[in-house]
Amino acid sequence: MNKDKLIRIFTALVILLAILFFSVGKWTYSGIAILAALAIHMNTGGGDFNHRNLYEKKVQNTAGWTLEEICKRLGSLETPLGTCWMGSKKENNEKCIVFGPALFKDYILITADEKEICLVSGTDTDHLAVPESEQWRFDQLLDTENLAVTPKRYSAFAGDKVMTAVLLDDLAELLKAQMSGSGEMPESMDMYTLYHYNSTDTTVRDMDENCYARTSVVFEPLSIIIYDMDGNEVATVTGDKKKRTDGFEVRISGEKYGTVYYDKSSNNDAFYLDGPDGRFRLESFRAVRRGNIGMNYILTLNGERKAVMASSPRIRFESTGLIENDVICSLDNEYLLWYMILQELITALNGFVK
Repeated sequence: MNKDKLIRIFTALVILLAILFFSVGKWTYSGIAILAALAIHMNTGGGDFNHRNLYEKKVQNTAGWTLEEICKRLGSLETPLGTCWMGSKKENNEKCIVFGPALFKDYILITADEKEICLVSGTDTDHLAVPESEQWRFDQLLDTENLAVTPKRYSAFAGDKVMTAVLLDDLAELLKAQMSGSGEMPESMDMYTLYHYNSTDTTVRDMDENCYARTSVVFEPLSIIIYDMDGNEVATVTGDKKKRTDGFEVRISGEKYGTVYYDKSSNNDAFYLDGPDGRFRLESFRAVRRGNIGMNYILTLNGERKAVMASSPRIRFESTGLIENDVICSLDNEYLLWYMILQELITALNGFVK
């Protein structure tokens, strides 16, 4: 029995328990059980199979494509995991398409039959049968068990985990679009630049150690300041955390740009800001447990994805002790300042103290 079925069965049992408590007049216990069932539903994605499962997606094979045809269509698509290749599973010799693995062993595996295409992300590469021509991909994998964990290295690890989850969903949507004949095949998908900082070192850096800004947060009253590397104030966010509906004012270089408002219409935690560049919208998605990343948001501008941002509130390193670690996966570096502004706002609203 797979995990998805277990979750649905467990949720149904909790609902049944709520009904039983209600039938015998145990109103408080019934309410607690209902809240528990709702929490399970929300935290496991709810909705259909693809919404419930972060690491597995299913697409109806309406075009009747063979695995070889799918590989041919995806063959030149560049992703954070590289281009795809044909391999097989050692346990049953089933053919599969593989994207990756990346340095931290993340990969996406695709199988197909005449009815369904299945996409799964994983990190256990031992069960993959690898052609000699693709062995170079595995020669570059990091020995994670004997690797010293630093904030920078963990940020790269977290970026891989978050973007693999995003890529899995995007590949499923791409296959749906291709089978329906809508949209062209892109040359690349979800290619990103990683920026990172933490509550001990608030300097925003890329993986080449180039420094871009420093962040500062005062919680009561809320005041967020972004400084350039010369110490000049380039952006501020102010507001009252207890009055989210009033919004949070953003100033760029001293001038008011707009106000960030909480989006009550969304089923997820979401915010938006209307300004001269258009509408910025920030919406949460499910925690990526494989990377201990509990707070994830996708940022769009006028409906176009610009960045994926993630925070790990409690990560312990030998060099720093217990800290919060922040990662920005930028799809368009032109708006890096905005990524920093909104990342700091979200972490402040969630109570992460720097």
